[in-house]
Amino acid sequence: MMANNKLDDNEINALMVAYAESKDSNINPDRQSKIFKFLILFINLYVFFVLALYVLFRSNLIQAVDTALIDTDTSVLLDGRAHTFFWIIMLMNISVYFNIGFRLLCIIAVVSLLNTTLDYLVLIPGVFSFYERPYFSVLFASRPLLIFAIAWVGFSYKDGISGD
Repeated sequence: MMANNKLDDNEINALMVAYAESKDSNINPDRQSKIFKFLILFINLYVFFVLALYVLFRSNLIQAVDTALIDTDTSVLLDGRAHTFFWIIMLMNISVYFNIGFRLLCIIAVVSLLNTTLDYLVLIPGVFSFYERPYFSVLFASRPLLIFAIAWVGFSYKDGISGD
């Protein structure tokens, strides 16, 4: 016969109290500056619009002027980079909430974005052509702004644990 694995009320209350204490001690959004909050909002909106553009492109709702973007090797590259970018930003949002490893994820995001930008310049020749690739050219032209914003967020981040 199986053992009774259900939690009783005392155990559930103990878990809720322990989580509430942990949450209160780890999260203090009032410590972050307004610039930090603005940059986090900017980064999330940028990612939302980039991923929305990518989804529209992948579902053929935006016509590709350059047919080289539709070829399988390029779309595999775009798929991989989009998924990596999405998960890094998701982990950054989670880490800023739980106050765990945010600066490390900012460094990883900056390195990943720099690597992605260099890969696109090498693997997709003429990527900055506003005539042939207008949507992606706008994305790549604004990429330094995103890299700067993520670096600035990493530098201006204040740990929420210390009480000063």
